[in-house]
Amino acid sequence: MMKPTILIDGRIFSLQSHGGVSQQWAQILCSKIFSNAFDIWLMTYRGFEKNIHLKSLLENYPRKINVFECDIPPSDNDNFNNVESRTRRIRLIKSAIPKKPDAVINTYYGENIFPSCRNYVVVAHDYAHEELPSLASKASTPGVLRRKREAFQSAQLIVSVSSNTFRTGLQLYPHLKGTRNVVIYHGHSGYKQNAEIVTNKIVHIGGRGGYKNFDAIYKNIPRILIDAPNSTFFIVGGESIDNDIKTLEIDFPGRVSSHIGISDIEVEDILSTSEFFISASLYEGFGIPLLNSLRLGVTPIISNITVYKELASDSAYYFDPLDHENIYQVIMKAINGGRPRIPAGFMRTWENAAQEYVREIMGMIHA
Repeated sequence: MMKPTILIDGRIFSLQSHGGVSQQWAQILCSKIFSNAFDIWLMTYRGFEKNIHLKSLLENYPRKINVFECDIPPSDNDNFNNVESRTRRIRLIKSAIPKKPDAVINTYYGENIFPSCRNYVVVAHDYAHEELPSLASKASTPGVLRRKREAFQSAQLIVSVSSNTFRTGLQLYPHLKGTRNVVIYHGHSGYKQNAEIVTNKIVHIGGRGGYKNFDAIYKNIPRILIDAPNSTFFIVGGESIDNDIKTLEIDFPGRVSSHIGISDIEVEDILSTSEFFISASLYEGFGIPLLNSLRLGVTPIISNITVYKELASDSAYYFDPLDHENIYQVIMKAINGGRPRIPAGFMRTWENAAQEYVREIMGMIHA
């Protein structure tokens, strides 16, 4: 029996050089269960090779993925969001893939790039552009929302990455109640070294700008380092290091350390020896670093946002991300109060997540 042919719109790998959405799709596409189930054709766009997640997985865990590159940008570029560009992409797909795809999956938001295939899958990652005032004023936001509406209107299957995201989507887009909409949580690599925890080692992972609200943590770092003399602070991933962080590294030599542009495994090596994971994010659709900290037994010190509570429940210390004094108090409470119980149940690998995607996609194709 022939495998179903799946066309992947790989635009996220050009839109991000790193980040949770591209990490998710790199892991799913390279998973054994997904590649065994489908004949995968990944359409990429210029710059995809800079994405550290896809590059690492294709190099280290090769699976049979047919990759071909589109010679024009995706419709996220308004200059290529027109009938002529869409026709050009369809022509390229027909020349690249030997048979009509059985399903089309978008790694972000936008049109079905092969509209004659009605089995269109879209993942709802979050609703930050709809809910956060700080994003509403950005020039790019109307385009994101337009492409999201277009994706949802065409989708036969929508996957929400958390129950909170699922509920929010139905509130903001009531017509989704008429579309197959399921929750599939993210996973993790399953990689775990036998590492010794470094007491009071605190790690922040990922983006630091905007609603990630890293500034609220940054303002407390000198005070924490002074009041907890054996504490250290690691800043991992995310944007380039700015002068404020460089100053901290100079003022507290050996106790503040930044690690940018490293692989997922290197990130997990740092996390696995940490006592605490910290995030002051004001908004998340999920929280892959939080999931990783929980399965590695690293105690989260995190903002009291709904999705974090959905994931961590009573296995974390929570603070008000808008209250700098409360953040300080909760960090010191964690340092002085020890580690809450990290229960079993967080060992959910990307293979587990991929199995759920396979089940839902197969069900859609054979409906």
